[in-house]
Amino acid sequence: MQRKSSLGLTQELAAEALGISQTGVSHYLNGSNPLNIRAAVAFADLLRIQISEFSPRLEGERQRLATGAQDAEQNTSELRRKPELVPLISWVQAGEFSESPDLFFPGDAEEWLPCPSRHSQKTYALRVTGDSMTSSSPGERSYPNGTIIFVDPERAYHVGSRVIARLPGTSEVTFKVYTEDAGKPYLMPINTRYPAIPMPEGTLICGVVIGSYWPE
Repeated sequence: MQRKSSLGLTQELAAEALGISQTGVSHYLNGSNPLNIRAAVAFADLLRIQISEFSPRLEGERQRLATGAQDAEQNTSELRRKPELVPLISWVQAGEFSESPDLFFPGDAEEWLPCPSRHSQKTYALRVTGDSMTSSSPGERSYPNGTIIFVDPERAYHVGSRVIARLPGTSEVTFKVYTEDAGKPYLMPINTRYPAIPMPEGTLICGVVIGSYWPE
């Protein structure tokens, strides 16, 4: 209390700083009410001393709480960085999904893969088959047979987008580049040995490819 007097600290000033009544301050000072962490921090600030100087127990508790908060923040950051898993499905499933876009469940997928790109909850993965999206030009984006592609049905498409499309009257989907010529839409393969496909009315763009990787 000598420290309190030397600083000219009155119960009135302490009560105002702590946001409690003078009676509440008095109860803390005479021991009627045991100090808690919040009050201990406030008194330490007012008296310009460390909590450990008047309560080693509360200082230890404060350090444990601070460590716990740091650990919680670190765990939260790690969870935010962890890629979410998306289902690897068949091309037939992708066509069916475009008609009934319910979320997939564990038993629906061949396996679940981490997708590092930002994506919607409806994102899924496909395994490329064939060579229509394989480029023969060095440096050009290519998707050889076996490449895993990630497809987001909620991503907007534009000219140049790699898309998954379903032509009318079919149940399966195809992987091509969306393009336009003279105002008409086409599905263009990357491999120049394959022709462009005019998009008939009723063609459904099922999703946009947002990433890919080649399995080891």
